Parts: sequence; C-alpha cells; structure tokens
Amino acid sequence: MQPAEAVYTVPFLHHATMEPMNGTAHVVDGRAELWLPTQSQASTRARVVKELGLAEEQVTLHTTLAGVPVGYWRSVAASQNCFAYEGFIDELAARARLDPLVYRRRLLAGQPRHLRVRSLALAREGYTLR
Repeated sequence: MQPAEAVYTVPFLHHATMEPMNGTAHVVDGRAELWLPTQSQASTRARVVKELGLAEEQVTLHTTLAGVPVGYWRSVAASQNCFAYEGFIDELAARARLDPLVYRRRLLAGQPRHLRVRSLALAREGYTLR
C-alpha cells in the first residue's frame, strides 16, 4: 500500500469552563473550607495551604460539579485530535477496501480486552458491517 497523508482542520475551539468561574471560602478558627469548580484539586489545596499558612488537614476542598460528564473531553485538544485520528483510520480502511470495523479489529489484533470492549459497544449499538 502507498503511504497515506491527510490534513484535517478545525476552527478555533476555546477551552472555556463549563461551570461558573467562582468559588466560596469559609476561613475560621484555623480551618479553611472551600467550594469551587476545579480540575486540579491537589494543586488548589496546596496553594491554599501555602497562602493561608495552614496544615493540609486544616483545609477541606469541595469540588462543585458542572452537572454533565465531561471528563477527558475537556482537554485542550482531545476531541479535535480524536476526530483526526479516527477520520484517518476510516480513510485507510476505505483505501484497503475494508469495513472500518474490520480494519480497526485488525489493528487491535493481540489486544483481546480492547476487542471485547469494541464488540460489546457495537453489539449494543446494533452496528452491522458495510
């Protein structure tokens, strides 16, 4: 097979918060209790400890949730990169004249766990080969 190349472009996608950018702190009697949306609880707590001169066990941090599961998709470029990776695999499958599922299964040969997960997801979705 000949080398393959593709270029994918996406518009600027701002990495903005999904939740209000605010926080509440209650500091009294040598203790601090905070409620805020953060993806970096450990560094936030460490900063509060440093700034207030408290021990780590004197700081309680409550992470407020956005209400929707965003997880790793909230990274700087995971969704755009995934679009390019998966799109390119589809293009390679088309060049090989294979169903994209069959092509991906060949790429995952020797990875039984990955194959089982993919098979289960596709069965639940009702996917049929093209």
